[in-house]
Amino acid sequence: MKPDCSFAIKAVFALMLGTVSIGSEVGAQYESHPVGSSSVWRSERREAPFYPLRLEVKVGEAWRQVTGYDGKRPTVGSSAAREVVKHSKPEFKIGAGEGFTDGVVWVEGSWKFLEQSVRAETQPPVVTARDTTLTVWPDRDLRDCFLVVAVWDLGRLIDESGEPRIAAIEVRPLRELVAQRKVKQRVSLPKHIPAAHLQWAVLVFSQGNQVLTVGESAGRLHGFFDLAAIAAAEKATRMRAATGRSFSPEIVRRLPIVPPQDTDPKWFGREIRLYADVSAQGTIVRISCADVDDPALSNYLQEAVGAWVFAPKVVSGFVIPSTVVVKVTLPERTSPALPPPGQ
Repeated sequence: MKPDCSFAIKAVFALMLGTVSIGSEVGAQYESHPVGSSSVWRSERREAPFYPLRLEVKVGEAWRQVTGYDGKRPTVGSSAAREVVKHSKPEFKIGAGEGFTDGVVWVEGSWKFLEQSVRAETQPPVVTARDTTLTVWPDRDLRDCFLVVAVWDLGRLIDESGEPRIAAIEVRPLRELVAQRKVKQRVSLPKHIPAAHLQWAVLVFSQGNQVLTVGESAGRLHGFFDLAAIAAAEKATRMRAATGRSFSPEIVRRLPIVPPQDTDPKWFGREIRLYADVSAQGTIVRISCADVDDPALSNYLQEAVGAWVFAPKVVSGFVIPSTVVVKVTLPERTSPALPPPGQ
């Protein structure tokens, strides 16, 4: 029996991102739409990624997209001009991608890990090994594949510069994946992160592009980026307030705009203004979209932008609520992810 991936097909799009800008603050009265008072819950609602990611490797001083593997070494560049990265310990990072590879990969298995430790009579236990076993199950044949396991510490979401901090990235070449054939992988997890703070997510790539990954961890990495953005906004706000100066509100994290499939084409490519009340905590507590006369699109935009994270306004060192104009431009088109054969 094949896993049910209908929830993922409904929730995930291989999309073109819209553009966004933030305008000046406004004082006009307008009809508003209340949204949740906190952004934290939004990091827990996702069943699958909202947009693709990509794996990058450091080559010299530049970051380049990993497009495949040659043996155990990552490669960059196109198939016609492939370059092998010969570092013995390559440095990786995860960034925004450009599109999903056609296909769906289920990642099965318990998200618990096996842990071995030793205990001295006068000392707390010392972790000597952490492992977990994953089962990868593709819906179709996939070429030049690799598995990425990203691990982070919930107690340390950002680095000193305020960037999201992924504690470890393990990459495992998979070669070819055959439709409906399960492949098991045993993965080692970092030992230095406290067990209560340890989280990880799994991504599968084919020829450099992410494959739609369905499973218990599918949206977990995006949730991490949400929480890291909230932590970065809080840190930036504290630093700004400490200067005693004034700062306008700033978008710290935005999510892609993927309008409903039945949206009138007249809205694509057009700039749309939303009026958002940003709290002193950086969350949007009330929002309106007076430019749009389509109720479904208006509601969607208010929900989508309402999930973004802001650094709030600071005036003479005091953090205060404010109302801002957020301008978005809808992408020209969207392309829904395809269901597996027979679904």
